[in-house]
Amino acid sequence: MSLRRERLPEVPSGPKVLVTGGLGFVGSQLCRTLMDFHCTVLVLDDESRGDPANVAGLDIRRLKVDVRDRAAVENAFSDMRPDVVIHLAAMHFIPDCNSDPAACLQINVIGTENVLAACRVGRVRRVLVTSSVAVYPISDEANREIDPADPYDVYGESKLVNELQARRFCLETGIDTVAVRLSNVYGPRETNPHVVPEIMSQLRAGASAVRLGNIDPMRDFIYTRDAAEGFAALTFNPLPAGFHIVNLGGGREYSVRQILDELSIIMQKDIKPVQDPSRVRKVDRMHLRCDIGKIYELAGWEPQVDLKEGLEDLCRWYGLGIQGRAFGG
Repeated sequence: MSLRRERLPEVPSGPKVLVTGGLGFVGSQLCRTLMDFHCTVLVLDDESRGDPANVAGLDIRRLKVDVRDRAAVENAFSDMRPDVVIHLAAMHFIPDCNSDPAACLQINVIGTENVLAACRVGRVRRVLVTSSVAVYPISDEANREIDPADPYDVYGESKLVNELQARRFCLETGIDTVAVRLSNVYGPRETNPHVVPEIMSQLRAGASAVRLGNIDPMRDFIYTRDAAEGFAALTFNPLPAGFHIVNLGGGREYSVRQILDELSIIMQKDIKPVQDPSRVRKVDRMHLRCDIGKIYELAGWEPQVDLKEGLEDLCRWYGLGIQGRAFGG
């Protein structure tokens, strides 16, 4: 893991880290990573997508809370009294956001405002708010944090608002705050039907022709273990005081077609895409990649899992005949 462990804060009992959405896809892996750093891990999750089974066997404390319920959020914070808050809870499956934009804005914007309000009254010393590379405009180049934001869907708009909320929170409270622009995460325990788990599910069912939507647009993919360690690096390493916007991604982009080609090699099976008109997005950008130089400079983090290794591990997780033990367990 590329964390500057020698620079971790001196907290004898380990910091109390609260993760909203901690029963979900990225959140459950983050809980495991935080346990490796001897943290006291606290979780708020409404269990609408997250599953308690995702953190089975972990010594964590969790409360079933909807971030839209301000009183419940504030009561939970008052009870748990976290040192650090990592806010992951969100509606982020794009088709759901597009079909119900009001719910997207309520969960992502009102929910974030409630979490930040609760952070004001406690002894929180750092807050990480999860944003997204979806805030970037359509571009063929790698996106840097200094580039202007220009989202083109309601999800990206909600994440840009989250960044503005986080910035205002930092200015008003003086609490160090990081908006983490997360790229496309893949790995075990996925709780939304994104493209990679959809591929794996169809392969596990025995398909050789995989029915998908858009297969040629390029995306920046990061494995869950890397994503969790990136959040940990931004949690534990000393950062310059104030507000930061930081990309967290793999730094390289791949198309769905390339992922299928890689899986064909890994599984020694001819896997072909079949375009399903019902899955095709009417509007889709051809490139979305983030520059990850800033997070390395700030926190000493860089991805460790390349696409081949990540897909091999995911095949083991899904029981698709790849030998060895999955490290996503």
